Amino acid sequence: MKKNSMRKKLILMTIVPITAVLLAAGIIGTSFVSENVRQLAYDGETSAAALAASNIRSELESIEEIVIYKSHSVALHDFLKTITDRDEITENEYYSYAMGELDSAVSEQRHIIHSGFIASFRHDNIMFENSASGWSAPEDFNISAMPYFAPLTSGSTEIYVTPVYKNPSDGQMITTVAGAVRNENTGEAIGVFGINISLSCYSDIISNSNPENKFSIVITDNTGTVAYSPYTEDIMKASAESIGLNITSGSAEDTVTYIFKNTEMAGHQLQIEDYTIYALSPMSNITEIVSDNVLRTIVIYTVVLIIIVLILTYMAGVLSEPISDYSEQLRKINLDVSPDTELDTEQLLRPKGYYEIETLAKTFNDLFIRNAEMVKTLKEMNLTSERERRLYQTALESSSDVVFEYDIATDKMTTYGSFFDKNVPKTTPIVYSSFLGKIYQSRDNSEAAKEQASLFFGGNCSKPVQICQSCIKNREKKKVWIILEGTAVTDNGRAVKIIGKVSNADQVMMLKSEAETDALTGFLNKMSTESYIASCIEAGSGERGHAMALIDIDNFKAVNDNLGHSMGDAVLKEIACKLRYIFRDDDILGRIGGDEFMVFIKNVSDIDALTSICTRVCSSIKKDFECKDKNITISSSIGIALFPAHGNSFTELYSAADIAMYHTKINGKDGFTIYDGHERVEYKSQRLEY
Repeated sequence: MKKNSMRKKLILMTIVPITAVLLAAGIIGTSFVSENVRQLAYDGETSAAALAASNIRSELESIEEIVIYKSHSVALHDFLKTITDRDEITENEYYSYAMGELDSAVSEQRHIIHSGFIASFRHDNIMFENSASGWSAPEDFNISAMPYFAPLTSGSTEIYVTPVYKNPSDGQMITTVAGAVRNENTGEAIGVFGINISLSCYSDIISNSNPENKFSIVITDNTGTVAYSPYTEDIMKASAESIGLNITSGSAEDTVTYIFKNTEMAGHQLQIEDYTIYALSPMSNITEIVSDNVLRTIVIYTVVLIIIVLILTYMAGVLSEPISDYSEQLRKINLDVSPDTELDTEQLLRPKGYYEIETLAKTFNDLFIRNAEMVKTLKEMNLTSERERRLYQTALESSSDVVFEYDIATDKMTTYGSFFDKNVPKTTPIVYSSFLGKIYQSRDNSEAAKEQASLFFGGNCSKPVQICQSCIKNREKKKVWIILEGTAVTDNGRAVKIIGKVSNADQVMMLKSEAETDALTGFLNKMSTESYIASCIEAGSGERGHAMALIDIDNFKAVNDNLGHSMGDAVLKEIACKLRYIFRDDDILGRIGGDEFMVFIKNVSDIDALTSICTRVCSSIKKDFECKDKNITISSSIGIALFPAHGNSFTELYSAADIAMYHTKINGKDGFTIYDGHERVEYKSQRLEY
């Protein structure tokens, strides 16, 4: 009876204090957990809002790049320089090229923009806008009343992002990224190319970038007037206070709480030009997160506490048994044993439960020995690991390649070192967000390269991929060609990461460029010209047909013979510059002989446009040279074949264009002939005599 009483006292003396301490710690810990979880949830919502808002700036920068690039287009320049009348605008020879430039710009960013437009600064009512309803040109349009007119015509800037204003075409509230199209000779702004962004597009950008977060988007100008809100109809007359938007500081210095529609919000504000964009998330979401996590913590803690109490109760019972046996035997010695009775010392020293204590002590002793051995082993392993780390770091620094890690789910690339700057240490991590997405947006990568990149970063790493990347170095945008090789890391048979190396391929691309181009003019050489044209033909006919133009320089031999070969080289360079200016960037230009050029014109709209281009070529190349007692006049004889009308291969088109060119020479040179099949007989009968 006394033995059981002692056991109960021992249990009470050990378990009750421990339980009380654990319970108090749980209450205090729960309070801290609640506050920390709330702060973490708030920080998470704010970070998500900041990330979502930053996508607007990224998209705006992409649109600015498009506007800058398109506003320098030769087609837009010629179109705006030559238009005179609104009613006859579609008859302008450059109309189709200008509309094509606008179509391509709009199609690249159709998911975020409202419309694109071209307008003349010389004529108030000449304006074309590509909107969802098609081409439109408001009758009452006045270019001088547009907010971008004054900054662009004053010459103070080449590109301008306007404040919020009402679009005269459909009355929507928009901002405009506008670029000046300038006269190549005088520098005068003769027109504008622009992209309109409706304010609702900003909301779509934020919502689409974070579909799991339900943000409320509010846009205000620099006076506090609301330009966009999901709760206002007459948005330009509403103030921030009228829709319940207030900003207050929280308990922490870095905490900002927004009050919107009488609801506490977490969020982020982004300044774009002279207006501010707020991305707001209700604090009720945070409260729910806190409640769920605190309740879950309490339940888990209670279960763990019960288990600990049960274990301690069992252990106290086990440990108290040998102590009780010792106490009982001591009591017998003191009270029950007479002086003449011999004691059984073996039984006295080995009471019930003795072996448990002996085993426990021996186990602790073994653990201490093993712990000492483990500490020694860990020290040796740490020294080995440090040596291996230093060897690995030395290998990375001495290698010309850069190690990378790509997360497929987040489209995030992390490189150790920079493939742009060799001075960055190879142990420095650099993170690139939306890596594959930016490859798709880049105009420097071909469709084939984009497709290979998609396979590579999707987990199919059997072949290396070569792509072009842009970087900002010393405030200048530069391009670098890189080659990526890697291995996919899988989880349950599904690729989740790509790990590999990045090699700089600029030297390879330079050698390839030198092998493909003509050193004098910079055009493709004969073999490369044929290869590129054949590839274009094999890729398909496109939306329209193509044309092959064979251009032979008349009397060029006389320039070489009378003025020298150095003068002849200078003439060829000048002709190449003129051809590069006349033709578009995506047309294929090559020098296939001493004084013979070939141009493959893609997506020719009609014969009239082709005739206009050939006329400009003839007019541009024709030139007189004085030589002693005579003049030498160079000109051009052009032969043209159409794809697919005159051939479905490079050889067939070249043959037809060659026949047409000699027909031009036979008929007096300085002109052009479009092959129609009737020149062949004459060509066969006269070419040998020419």
